[in-house]
Order: sequence, then C-alpha cells, then structure tokens
Amino acid sequence: MLDSGMWHVRLARLLAASGRFAQARSHYEAALNALALRQQQQPALSNQDEAAAAASPASSSSSLSSSPPEDPTWKILFELAAVKVQLQERHDAIATYRRIVKNRPQFAEAHANLAAQLMIDGDLDAALHHCQEALSLEPEYKEAHYNMNVLLRRVGRQREAIDAYWALIEQHIRGCARPLTRTCERVCKTASTGSDTPRDQGAHVVSVICVKWGTKYGAEYVNKLYHSLMRHHREGALAIDFVCLTDDASGIISSTENVRCLPLAPGWRGWWNKVQVFSPTVAQALYGRTCLYMDLDTVIVDCIDDLLAWTPPEDVMALLTTDHMTNEQRQNGFNSSLMMWRNEAASDNNNTENGKSTSFAGLYRFLHEHFSVINKYIYKFDHYLEMALPRPIFLEDVFPDSIVEYKSLGDESASMAPPTNASIVCFPLQPKPHNAKAPWIATHWR
Repeated sequence: MLDSGMWHVRLARLLAASGRFAQARSHYEAALNALALRQQQQPALSNQDEAAAAASPASSSSSLSSSPPEDPTWKILFELAAVKVQLQERHDAIATYRRIVKNRPQFAEAHANLAAQLMIDGDLDAALHHCQEALSLEPEYKEAHYNMNVLLRRVGRQREAIDAYWALIEQHIRGCARPLTRTCERVCKTASTGSDTPRDQGAHVVSVICVKWGTKYGAEYVNKLYHSLMRHHREGALAIDFVCLTDDASGIISSTENVRCLPLAPGWRGWWNKVQVFSPTVAQALYGRTCLYMDLDTVIVDCIDDLLAWTPPEDVMALLTTDHMTNEQRQNGFNSSLMMWRNEAASDNNNTENGKSTSFAGLYRFLHEHFSVINKYIYKFDHYLEMALPRPIFLEDVFPDSIVEYKSLGDESASMAPPTNASIVCFPLQPKPHNAKAPWIATHWR
C-alpha cells in the first residue's frame, strides 16, 4: 500500500476508537482508493522488477522463496464494515461482509460478524450458516460461540444448545458435576400455579435484592426502585429488607434503616455479577427467608403484596419466561429480570458452618470455580441459568398478567399504558426507563 493509504488506515482507526465513525469511514474509503491505485500500477512495477532480476546475479538472500504479501484490502474492508455497523448502516455492512467472505472464505471473524448482523436482520438460517463457518475455521472463537448460543435458541433449538455446550464445558473440567442435579418434578407439579403454592401467614421478612455495578446505572436507579417498592406494598403487611450489592454505594439512600448496601466481590464483570446474590456470604447477610431479586430497570406500577407474600417451593427457582417478551425473540427461555427463591440460610439457624446454606449456592460455587471455562462459551447469565436450573417456576404462571415487558406493550404513544392487572413492568435490553418515552413512566418511576 502507498504510504498515504497506510496513514489513512491509521487515522481511521484512531477516529473509530474515539467514536467519530463518519470521519473514520471517509479515511477507510480513502485508504481503499489508494490501495486500488497501487494495485493498478503493480503490473508495470512487476515487469520492471523481473527485468532487473534477470540482469543481475542471484545472491543467497534473493534465492530464498518468499510468499507474496497479503492483500490488505480485506482487513480494511472488515474494519470499514464495523464502522458502518456503528453508523447504523447495517445493510451496507452486511454487503461488505458478504464481499469479504466470498473472496476470503477463511476469514473467520468476517463470518462471525456477518452472522451477528444477519441475526439482527432476522435472517436466522443464513446467520447460523456463517456462525458455523466461523467455528469450523476457529473452534475456540469465543464470540462465535456466544452468537451460536443465541441463534440456536432463536430458531427453537434451545435443548440442543444446552446439551452441546455442557459437552464442551465438560471436556475442560475433569469430573464435572453440573451445579444443580436434584430434580424438582414433584414440587414443580404442585407449584406451577398460584393455588397450590405456599404462602406465609402474618408478617414476615422479605429480602428484596438488586445489583449495581460499573457506570451503566446510577444511584438514582437504586433509589427509585426502593421508593417504588415502598409505595406499592401495605405498611405492616411484611417487613422489607432492601439490599443493594454494589461496587459503589455513593448516592444510594442511606437514611432509611431497611436499606443496606453490601459489597460486590471482585473478579466478576457485567451481568455475571448477578450470580453473587446466591453466594453463601450474601445468603448469610440477608434477613429474609424469601428473596426477591429485581433488575434495577424494573418499574413497579401497582401493589405487589401478593408477590411479596408468596414463598417459592423449597429448592425451586422462580423467574420469568421469554415467551411473551418482544425483545427476547425466543420461546421457552429464561429471563432473570425477576427471580425468587427460598434462602434457607436465613432461617432455623442454618448457616454455612453447619453445612447448610441456600440451595442455590451451587449456582454460585460452580460458576466461581469454573468461570474461565464457562465464559469461553457462555456470554449471557440467563443462558447459564437455562443450563443449570432443572425445572424452574415461571412467575407469569403464578401471577398471570401481573408482570409484563415494556417493549411488548406496543408503541410509545400517549395512550400507551400497562395493562390494568399489571403490577411490574420489566425493561430487558432497550429502551430503559430513563430514555423510554411513554408518559406513564414519569408517574411510577420516581
């Protein structure tokens, strides 16, 4: 490549890294133009080189065979396609990735990125094909495994994904024992509807837990969740132990005795921090025998006393299903925006010293011990739960019409509102409460 082309590439990379994608695109295109000009001149230069070589004696160094230099066009196009994705020019990006894999079918990263964009576009069969191509070229390609997990679930092959990825994980972990092996057939048969599930009589303590890490959510999300919770339950009906696991407690309400912040253990990143709610250390610190985890972007819109008064069956996790979630785009999956479970460590003097802790400590311990292996293949915490939980209860079955997803409510017009019977609105993926446009949010998210 001409020197000017190389400088265009370097400048484009700097601009892309700083978020100036439109300018980066211009410089990538300038680099490609310079490269094309260079390639047009190449035949004449090659003829001159051959004539010079014929006129001079061979030296020891010139007699060594050498491979022609790799054509940089495809790497530049690959980086340009990524910039187009950032500029929301997905169809142009797809066309660019297709051009790359047609001419360089061994380019695993291009196959993987093409699969990701095709998946967004809804072309799932083509996306699956290119994801498989990427993994055939690079079997340990982490991002391709992440995409494969999503794709198999999107096309209705969740069981295949679970079995395939357990097999891969077990290859790396000698004597692997899956985190939860106890079957829940009997209790799940009686607990699949609200009528047969146990309910505590009289006042009791419920630990309501949230997790805040990094800078994605500010303290206002914690405070609004707490205030919303307290507005939507009857005082005296039960005691709330509101706990935030966080790496930064600054700004979180501290003037109320039933609000506590517990430190997040280091070493986890992103949504994997949610598994810390099951750690033996946290279980011991919680006051409630019943635990309700809520994502910070949850909005409570009506009384949730029935939910708070409900006690999940022993050894059974209750969470959400993806079946009615527009953003999830898959059936039969798990969503952990809400989770409920019994915390046996908080009752009957059970503790880790006498060998008894929350039944779901295995979820935490297994992931803690083998995270480096699991995270090679599994990107989403919810996918891990699908692999680890044998038979959960779906809260939508216990409390029909009470829990809804924001995106599934339709457009964000002034008339848009939660259904009459809804008490909780979840916000998986986008938008979030702070940038959602429905007018009713201001009334309830405060």
